[in-house]
This record gives sequence, structure tokens and C-alpha cells, in this order.
Amino acid sequence: MKIFANISRVFAGLVFLFSGFVKGVDPLGFAYKLEDYFVAFHWDFLMPFALVFAILLCTLEFTVGAMLVLNLRMKLTSWLLLLIMAFFTVLTFNDALYSPVPDCGCFGTAVILTNWQTFYKNVILMVFAIFVFLYRNKYAGYLKPGGQWIAAFAVAAAFAAFSSYCYMHLPVVDFTEWKTGHKLFNENPKPVK
Repeated sequence: MKIFANISRVFAGLVFLFSGFVKGVDPLGFAYKLEDYFVAFHWDFLMPFALVFAILLCTLEFTVGAMLVLNLRMKLTSWLLLLIMAFFTVLTFNDALYSPVPDCGCFGTAVILTNWQTFYKNVILMVFAIFVFLYRNKYAGYLKPGGQWIAAFAVAAAFAAFSSYCYMHLPVVDFTEWKTGHKLFNENPKPVK
């Protein structure tokens, strides 16, 4: 039981770290995806805040992932994980049924999933989130409570700064087809028969 609880914690944490990173490395791209959702749900009044929300959501996701992997404040972290997964599982089920936005952008441009693939991914991840939540009182942190808070805030501040840097400059890792060195066109096209 303890082994599966730790596997669940680390697995969910790694997924959140990856997802937060690939969106946080291109916060403007994620802001565009949020704008697609705002338009689809008729929340146009939120459009001016898309970039701020993008950086905040990526930071939250990355921080929760780090807290899971590092075993920090697990009572709080398990609640955050469960609430985030519950919200996004319902949202992606709506996306899968009605397709208001063709790609949820949950892994930025690094991994493109269909809406149904995203929903199934969330259902699987929800199983791990529920197990982490049920086991939340049994996780023993490696740091004292004060140290855990400091580590969590340090991760959040560092990632928010990183994401802001990527917004003000080019992303440090580019997952798009437009990245430097990627050939968009075949230099030697085959003749049409």
C-alpha cells in the first residue's frame, strides 16, 4: 500500500511538472489557448487577463507537481491535486463531447492530444489523485513544516520568474514547428505524377 501511494504521488507529480513546464515555457501560447476557452464559454471579459492566468496556472501546476515529488505539505497538496483533477476531468469531458476547443493544450505544443485522449488521460490520473488523497495523512515529509513552506514558495517564485522570462524573451525550449533549425518545407520535393 505504501509503495503504491508513493508511486501515485511521484507519478502524478511528474505529470504535473511536465505539463506545467511545457506550458510555462511558452506562456503566451498558453494564454492564446485560454482565450480560445474564454471565447468558447462566452467569458470575453476575462480576455485581458489571459496572460496573467496563463502564468499563474502554469506556476500552480508546476508547484503542485514539485510538492508531490518532494513530498511537501501533503495534506494541502493532495487537496489541490484532487480539486485540480476534478475540475479538469469535467472540463475535458465537456471538450470531448462538444469540442468547443479542438485541443485542450494540457501539454502545450510538446504533446498534442485529441479531446478524448485528454479526457482518458485525466481519468487515469484521477485514479492516482484519489489514491494520493486517501493516503494523505500517512505521507511523512522529509523537511520540517517551515522548511516545506519555504521550499514550496521558492519553487513557485522561481517558476513564475522563469515563465515571465520566457514571455519577455523567446522560450528557452521551443516545441513548435516554427523553431530555429526546423525545415518547414521539403527542399527537394518529389515531382507530381
